[in-house]
Amino acid sequence: MRISRKQAMKTLCAATTLLLLGGTALADTVRMKNGDVLTGSVVRLDDKGLVLDTDYADEITIDPEDIDSMVTEEEFVVRWEDGSERVGRIEVSDQGTNQVVDPPASADNKRMLADNQEEAAAATDAAREMAAKKSPGAVADSESGRLDLDRVASMKKVEPYYRYSGNINAGINVSRGNTDTTDIHVDGEIAPSFGRNTILFGGQLNKSEASGETTASNWRIRAQYDRSFGPRRRWFANVFNTYENDELADLNLRITAGAGLGYIFFKDDPTWLRISLGPAFVNENFREEADRAFLGLRWALDFEQKLWSDDLSFYHNDTMTFGLSETQYVLYTTTGLKVGLLDNLSLNAEFQYNYNGEPADDAVKDDERFIFKLGYTFGGDEDDWWGDW
Repeated sequence: MRISRKQAMKTLCAATTLLLLGGTALADTVRMKNGDVLTGSVVRLDDKGLVLDTDYADEITIDPEDIDSMVTEEEFVVRWEDGSERVGRIEVSDQGTNQVVDPPASADNKRMLADNQEEAAAATDAAREMAAKKSPGAVADSESGRLDLDRVASMKKVEPYYRYSGNINAGINVSRGNTDTTDIHVDGEIAPSFGRNTILFGGQLNKSEASGETTASNWRIRAQYDRSFGPRRRWFANVFNTYENDELADLNLRITAGAGLGYIFFKDDPTWLRISLGPAFVNENFREEADRAFLGLRWALDFEQKLWSDDLSFYHNDTMTFGLSETQYVLYTTTGLKVGLLDNLSLNAEFQYNYNGEPADDAVKDDERFIFKLGYTFGGDEDDWWGDW
């Protein structure tokens, strides 16, 4: 069958049109009150405004008062000021107003949205009860799906069911001359998540020599399982296990195992803060001294604060174990500044301070370390693993 030149041109134009429509169909649309139409990907809505990621200006922040309507391709967890929540895409109704539309009931969406829907339903029930007390017969906005941006507290993209994140950092210093020194520091962690569950594996290694003499030789690894629960997943319970070795402190192996209950005070940019507390069992094995085991109480704090931009942040982590049946106190702290470089690379200036209240006879209680290290951060979700299979 022969195709004329005119038919070929029509086919090419139709294919191009479909391609362009397919490309723009994947973009979110924000229509302004002044008539402008912006396209891109809606990132979130918070107290600073609506963040839209565009191809022409990267991320821009828009005042919700200037927005007439918007349409999103992805599902969001929408939280109103009264505390009620709903999960779905944002669309324009037949009456021309915004509304939250329930996501399609496909198997993939049911798995991905299950936890978010359960959490939103709990928040909505609480908001409905509160509204009924204040004004009998009142209905939460999430019941109808009405989306008046003046009454919306936040919008966040639905988290994929399977996710992962991690980092690896290394610092090496080698000098030769009057004094030969070699310092090596490596640390990292990976944290795969599924729904409300997160498993974390991490550790660090330090090796130092000066003129052929070992000045530092220690390592620490840990494994932890977290389960989040409660409104907005602020609460979490965990079990943990750490293994430590310090050659110069005569510590052959310290095992700390236990469980804890924690709360996430801040979990969004620019602040991250979580604290946990719980019982622990500690077993210390020394090379020359008698071993000891005792019950304790373990405290853990993780904090990060972005400063003037996303490329600069301050962080502090500490873990303290207090002996209950022994007069032992072990503290590990890490404090530093993180400067973003290219892509996922960063430069960290870090100070570590460790304290052991009851060390071996020939070991000191304090251990300090300044580290400059290069880091790589990575992360993704189920789309990175399986794509559109």
